[in-house]
Amino acid sequence: MIYAAPSLLPYYVEAHEYRPPQAFVDAVLIRVTAFWDTIERSDTSAVLDGSRS
Repeated sequence: MIYAAPSLLPYYVEAHEYRPPQAFVDAVLIRVTAFWDTIERSDTSAVLDGSRS
């Protein structure tokens, strides 16, 4: 399943105490975790100094 969210979702969560469905929250957390796992495994020093093409 693919989810989409309006750009104002963080506003609705904070200002109006909106809580997205748990399935949406779980899907977002899986993607965020996978993203950070990828970053941690990459050679960030090469990316930061521009030596990586």
